[in-house]
Amino acid sequence: MRHILCGLVFLAALVHGSAQPSVEIFWDETNKADTVMDFGVTLEGAPVTITFTVINRDIVDVGILNTFGTTAPFYQIINTAAVPPESPRKEEFEAADLLPYIIPVGERRSFGVTFRSLPNSPNFPVDVVTEALLELRVVKMTDSLGTSTNERFLLRALKTRNILASTTPVIRFDSVYVNPSPLAPELPYRVDNVTNQRVPVDRQLLEMQTSVTGKTEIEVDTFPSAEFGPRGSLTWTTRYRPHDRGRDSALYHVVYRPNRNAELQDTLTSSISGYGVEQRYVAINVTGSPQSVALRGDTVDFGGVDADGTGGVVALIVFRNDGNINVHVNTETETGTPRDTLAYKVERSLMSNGAFCATNDFDTLIVRFDPTDGGMHVMRYDIVTDLKQRNIRGVPDGAQTTTLYFRGFAQRPQLQVSPPTIDFGQVVLLSSCASASERQIVIRNVGNVTLRVDSIVVQPAGTPITVIPSNFLVDVAGQQTVTLRYEPQVIETLNASVVLYTNAFGVPYAMQATGSSVEADTITASIPRDMRVRPGTILSVPILVDANRVTLTETSSMVVSFDPSLMRYRGSRTGGTAAEGASILRQDESPRGVLTVELDANGAFLERDTMIVLLFDTYLGDRPVTEIALSSNTTTFGNAGCASVLDVTVNNGSYQIDSICGLSYKTAAAQGFIVNAAIFPNPTSDVCELTLATGEAQEIAYTIIDAVGKPLTTTTDVSIPAGITLVSLDIPAVRTGTYFIDIRTPYQRVVVPLQVTR
Repeated sequence: MRHILCGLVFLAALVHGSAQPSVEIFWDETNKADTVMDFGVTLEGAPVTITFTVINRDIVDVGILNTFGTTAPFYQIINTAAVPPESPRKEEFEAADLLPYIIPVGERRSFGVTFRSLPNSPNFPVDVVTEALLELRVVKMTDSLGTSTNERFLLRALKTRNILASTTPVIRFDSVYVNPSPLAPELPYRVDNVTNQRVPVDRQLLEMQTSVTGKTEIEVDTFPSAEFGPRGSLTWTTRYRPHDRGRDSALYHVVYRPNRNAELQDTLTSSISGYGVEQRYVAINVTGSPQSVALRGDTVDFGGVDADGTGGVVALIVFRNDGNINVHVNTETETGTPRDTLAYKVERSLMSNGAFCATNDFDTLIVRFDPTDGGMHVMRYDIVTDLKQRNIRGVPDGAQTTTLYFRGFAQRPQLQVSPPTIDFGQVVLLSSCASASERQIVIRNVGNVTLRVDSIVVQPAGTPITVIPSNFLVDVAGQQTVTLRYEPQVIETLNASVVLYTNAFGVPYAMQATGSSVEADTITASIPRDMRVRPGTILSVPILVDANRVTLTETSSMVVSFDPSLMRYRGSRTGGTAAEGASILRQDESPRGVLTVELDANGAFLERDTMIVLLFDTYLGDRPVTEIALSSNTTTFGNAGCASVLDVTVNNGSYQIDSICGLSYKTAAAQGFIVNAAIFPNPTSDVCELTLATGEAQEIAYTIIDAVGKPLTTTTDVSIPAGITLVSLDIPAVRTGTYFIDIRTPYQRVVVPLQVTR
């Protein structure tokens, strides 16, 4: 066991020793990704020290060791690529602390780097920005020859004999795209005060060195008022927004007073420059063979080409680089449906030899359009360059892409049929009417030659569908309407195909035809009884039907009779009913007391148990109650082929004047136990309030019922005092329709209509 444990420890050490040290290395705590250690500006002979930090997150000590005797130094300061390696420039930077640097587990250590600011040395001149590279290698102390974690910092400093100076006296934006997006690139311009005195800024001036048309392309965000604190700094934001191609430059002057108590001024000047670039790779010409091809904007139009697969038409599309940068094509992509991309073949892509296209140079794209499938063929062709991968700032999305559209028409007869499928719906088998359903289809010739329809055949054979006409010609851009009649003889479900044999396609055009036939059924139309409202208000009278049967019909006619001294027809409401969306063909009260309503659903009525709600003005008439009657002889439900496809039974209703005045009030006064009731809101969807009014305290019971009197809730018993009582009702989970509150007392029964919407 001891040997096994020793072996595991040894294996763990090997695995750990091979891993890179887990450390963080940075010099700016607020921006750990910043690798430019900017020492700023200092006076000649005044050294400046900046520290970098190493945090050890490993499980062993780590360190930056002495570089003696190693092939890969742990710590070295070298010149940048712009300075010869043998130049002494790098020697103005040095380590502030002696090596080695050891960082224990879980701890952090900071180490200094000094800019020496050497005075009076020709090798280290003043007012010249000095840069060098600091390269670090951090290793585990247990394995100094193992894998290291490396970091590199750019060291930058400026020594001066002036009061103000900057480590970035020249600000170069290099290449920026014309009208950059989403934002113009920005660079900071930092100026340092190397004295212990306050230095006021009198003026901040931007002086363009290149011509300006419109808004200035180089911008500097100035301060409303500016002053340098002792050894302080100010940072201006510079911005470059080229409006056109070419170089732009400017000088930025900071005018200051070396002595704030004197009028003598001095000026610090920096230069700002940038170059506006734009990629414009455009198709300028096209030639076709054996027939001409047109270039219309971004579309190459091949025109009409025979769809016979015999070679088609070849287009030579000439591109020119109209921009001011070289064009390198990364990808050329075809986009379209498979039938469209198969119709086009790119026989020579752009820059097929791998070269680039210089400004004002040309290249040729060769494309063949050789369709075999008739109709219009459109393909998108995207030419994507390496613009986004180049060191150009502000490139808008899409600027790297040049898009062409190839458009051509394959010449052969082509048809379009609408609707694409046929649904005959339900056909009711009737003895009194023809049991049939008719539908129409429109056949359009969208080709460029005459379309010939040789025959229209229904499959399987024997399907009771007739087609008129079944053979004809359709001119170019013309159309033909065809009528199909489904006339079943037995109860069945239809699932057939209507097949068109034409000269347009290699295979016939097939459409699905569906439908069904059913026996005639019975529907009940009912009007609620004991409806009450006060004279002078509107009475809502719902016509109640069987929801699952009314959907079998498309038209309806109803004749409603009533006492005209009590009621006068006002109008109707179809929202939330089976007739919602239907056309009201007729609704008139002629003669008085006889109302005729005719409806057309423009399809089929909706599956709802309220057919329509009739609205009446009410009056204090010759008597307190009237029957509201339907007749089975004059109430019909039909479809487009037959006015009556269902047998109809009716249940008549009644309206009674609610007790509000006159004789009714006298009755209420003499019989204090009479109850009046009202509902609010009505219609409702979930909760309503029942108002009960009585002259004497008494016991009542109430329940919610449907149109045929079936209880939907349990009966609730309640004691009410004399006067007005409010009762909150929860509406059960029922469909949209008309229901009733059935209120019973020892002396009377009151039924109040309730309209529910869902």
